[in-house]
Amino acid sequence: MTHSLSLRAAAAAFASLLLVASCSRSEPSSTAAMPASPSAGRAEQASMSGPRQRIVHVGTTLGVDSVERGAVALRGLTSRYGGYVESGTESATGDGSASFVLRIPASRLGAFRTDLRRLGEVVRDEERVEDVTAQHADLGARLRNARAQEARLQELLATRTGSLADVVAVTNEIGRVRETIERYEAEQRVLDARIAMADVSVSLSPRHVAFWQEPGRSVVEAASFGFHGACAVVVGVTMALVAVGPTALVGLFALIVLIFAARAIFRRRTVVASA
Repeated sequence: MTHSLSLRAAAAAFASLLLVASCSRSEPSSTAAMPASPSAGRAEQASMSGPRQRIVHVGTTLGVDSVERGAVALRGLTSRYGGYVESGTESATGDGSASFVLRIPASRLGAFRTDLRRLGEVVRDEERVEDVTAQHADLGARLRNARAQEARLQELLATRTGSLADVVAVTNEIGRVRETIERYEAEQRVLDARIAMADVSVSLSPRHVAFWQEPGRSVVEAASFGFHGACAVVVGVTMALVAVGPTALVGLFALIVLIFAARAIFRRRTVVASA
């Protein structure tokens, strides 16, 4: 009986600890008004003494001679630096445009941005850094505490004896702690991935140059535009003739019939008048 009561009391104590941890996790807005917990204090000390944990966001717009060739070069550059294309959109409307969201290793971001600028003319370039050192340290402290709780419950289950109901209660508590650990581990993996891989947004648009700066190219482009315009006119006229052709043939046939009928009637009247 004494062992059963002690087992229940220990399980209740660990349940209370877990409840407090869960409440502090689900109500972050109230932590500022509450005294700092030991885990929060350790997390703050770790964040002050350890390396800074940062998530880097970069946005760049490039003017390129050819959007299609620029997109191919950008994909190759991303692969060469060990990154990947998270999403991309290419449009052929007008002169064409493209936009990509890339994930680049943060350790190689500086060299990547240097090579990125060589793909075209930089129209816009911005960088934003999100410091998540405290969040990363706090998550690590919560994970260590949850693992310690699980180890103590496992030890309690192995060394103490009690009724079947007590064993089931402790087993259920271990399951809830394990669920909390897995949730923290998933959050930590996501956060570590965001820290390790910088978020780079790249937009490609045609590079516009004043015609007097590149006269040869401007003349060629004007000739090409004129040629395409003439082709468009020819094609348009041909399409109009083809579309109107059947109707015109029917109208021409009806006109010929009317002319022959009118001539026949005129001749008959002339013959009658002569007689």
